[in-house]
Amino acid sequence: MTTIQRLLGHNLLVEPIIETQTVGGIFIPGDAQQKRADRARVKRVGPDVAKKAGFQLVPGDVVVIEDFIGTGTPVDLDGVRHLIIDSDEVLAVLA
Repeated sequence: MTTIQRLLGHNLLVEPIIETQTVGGIFIPGDAQQKRADRARVKRVGPDVAKKAGFQLVPGDVVVIEDFIGTGTPVDLDGVRHLIIDSDEVLAVLA
């Protein structure tokens, strides 16, 4: 079992949310799903995120992130793909 004990600085551990079907009902093929996610669920928050970002993020928040091709550091935790991203890559927090 792989776990991350602690994040450093202003980093976040997020799990990308991959939609398999658009709002209009169009199914997205598997290859395209792996390439892009614009939303992610926050799993862990580094100790300096609030100080740098100017707002508080907590585990469970759903955020809009930059396109993650080449963004962040991919981490596989128990077969689930996650990313470690800088708090600057968070564009918005969804309600």
